[in-house]
Amino acid sequence: MPDTYSTNRESLLEWLKKIVDEGYEVWAPSGERFEIVQDVEKVSLDYENTVVPPKEIGFPQTEKLLEFDFTGKLNAKLPDTKKRVIFGIRPCDARAMKILDIVFLKDFFDPYYYARKSESVLVVLACDEYCKDGFCNAVGSSPRDPEGADILITKINEDRYQIEVFTERGRAILDNEFEKSDRVEIKMPEPVYNKDLSKADEWLSKKFESQEWEKFARKCISCGICTFLCPTCHCFDITDTKNCRIRTWDSCQFPEYTVHTSGHNPRPERTHRMRNRVLHKFLYFKERNNEIMCVGCGRCVRHCPEGIDIREIVESMED
Repeated sequence: MPDTYSTNRESLLEWLKKIVDEGYEVWAPSGERFEIVQDVEKVSLDYENTVVPPKEIGFPQTEKLLEFDFTGKLNAKLPDTKKRVIFGIRPCDARAMKILDIVFLKDFFDPYYYARKSESVLVVLACDEYCKDGFCNAVGSSPRDPEGADILITKINEDRYQIEVFTERGRAILDNEFEKSDRVEIKMPEPVYNKDLSKADEWLSKKFESQEWEKFARKCISCGICTFLCPTCHCFDITDTKNCRIRTWDSCQFPEYTVHTSGHNPRPERTHRMRNRVLHKFLYFKERNNEIMCVGCGRCVRHCPEGIDIREIVESMED
């Protein structure tokens, strides 16, 4: 069982300020994305969710991997390993970071990702309500899911918060700041979507040749917004310039994403690319890691300019 504490809003922000003063690099929601904060008064405790997921903290949109010159000199310096606190991250995004750990640290070890993530403490802020288009419940999670959290903060009322500590890393930064309390059972909010997609792999495995893929793909403009704003999408491209090697986010929805050096493209059509994205989320990744790769944050649904809904795609494949 986790250690449980309670506090008010003012004391919670005072604790956060103390962490900043102790030299931690504190990331918190600020408008459309997470940013490094110094003024804790600007930290929102009542936001729905950011547009850009916090995956960019450990996996930046653009990063320099190494530098070189024509003399043969090579500099492959890793990012500085800093003590980081990611504060106010929502449960869906905390779960997404756990999935990214599988991608970057399980079979293939990415030292750049590890350097940024290894010293990070996740302070998760539970959701009071389901967000617009959110469906975390449909993929085996909830607005108060502690998976991936070092600390989980849940709002009890307008000025009271429950703090649950799950790891030694979380206990270290809490440092007996608050008095222990009995755990309060807080009523779970009503979901806005009730379909269970946790076993979607069972029907998707039979639908590779379904005509439904083409129906949904006709609306797609291959802009890549669904992948860039997804907290678990992690495809990237490597570019060599005259003096450095750069890694940048890429999207499996781009027409040239799978083009081979020979010119052959195994996924030339939007239908092929959309099918691969959905099957990766709900079938392929689960086959390899026993984990659905979609966390139900709803960003791809909210921000698709053509109104494509991944839930509708998956539902349409069920017999």
